[in-house]
Amino acid sequence: MAARVLLKRRTAALPVDPLAILRACRDTRVYTREAAVEALNLPPDDLLRHEDAVTLRMSVGEKVHYVVIYRVDGNPARLRFTLAHELGHRLLGHTGSTPAEENATDSFASHLLCPEPVVRRLRALSADDADAADRIAVACYVSRSCARMALRRPAAGLPPDTAAALDDLLAPSLPG
Repeated sequence: MAARVLLKRRTAALPVDPLAILRACRDTRVYTREAAVEALNLPPDDLLRHEDAVTLRMSVGEKVHYVVIYRVDGNPARLRFTLAHELGHRLLGHTGSTPAEENATDSFASHLLCPEPVVRRLRALSADDADAADRIAVACYVSRSCARMALRRPAAGLPPDTAAALDDLLAPSLPG
């Protein structure tokens, strides 16, 4: 799914911008915590007390709308992963936050922010996994823990034509 999103949006440069992708989703509104309090008349004390972001699914008549609310404070790399995670909930059609859904959205976020061809290329340029994690973290603007996750994840099993198209799209923004 992440590869399809990147190809559909013709993402040709790193780092991937999950906020822009979220904002482009049909029937989706994206708010910072502060803007949501004002625009949606929500109680500020309860909103995002223990989370960095939330995706709400609302039905209006027969139409489903999504509202993504996020906190802007904290580590920018973590915020990018959080927004990619919420995008995963949105695109994967999740209706809750079961452990399986959370794992799927974390995997989606990892693949979106650290696409498989990028991980493969940067690993090949690296002396070891620590060096590869550093290169991935810088190129993809993610935390080192996200970069290490990308190195450990199993191959997505992309069809060869999809992997080649994604590699062609992203290769110019990579070293070497």
